[in-house]
Amino acid sequence: MSAFSIGGEASTTHSNAGGRQPTKAPASGAPATFVKWIPGEAITFYAAVLGLGASQGELTGNETPRQLLQRIDASSPGWFFLGAGLAAALVVAGAWTGGPSTRTAGKVSRASVCARVSLTLVSFLIWATALPGAWPSGWHVVQDMGDAYALFLVPLAALFSALALAFTQRWDL
Repeated sequence: MSAFSIGGEASTTHSNAGGRQPTKAPASGAPATFVKWIPGEAITFYAAVLGLGASQGELTGNETPRQLLQRIDASSPGWFFLGAGLAAALVVAGAWTGGPSTRTAGKVSRASVCARVSLTLVSFLIWATALPGAWPSGWHVVQDMGDAYALFLVPLAALFSALALAFTQRWDL
């Protein structure tokens, strides 16, 4: 789905009964829950960076210092953390634009935003490891699993989505 919409759900209004109500009706069903916790924009950005890095080809040893400076080390932790930062920023932006700035009765809970940022970062880590050439895909635990990682990824992501939904609903985040 999107990190932006995850943040947008942190916006709540107060009902006459005194309880907090989400400003948007949440999507229901297992498929909606599963895709809800995929920060699509950040993963797309990171995949694009990896694609740029892959299009540069292998080093031949004849590159000038200037050519080496212009290369993108797409598998570096810096690009990964930039993608994770983008996911976090989109959650915050979604909460901010879905909150008091657009709804006079709206309120954005800091606890809700912090919880959703944390959950989105975990989701980004889960899904980014599936991208070939990604920084986490170089970790030994992922490399040791080999092709089985793809089989492990879907149940792991489904379990994470269910736990994230239960966590946010249980504590009204």
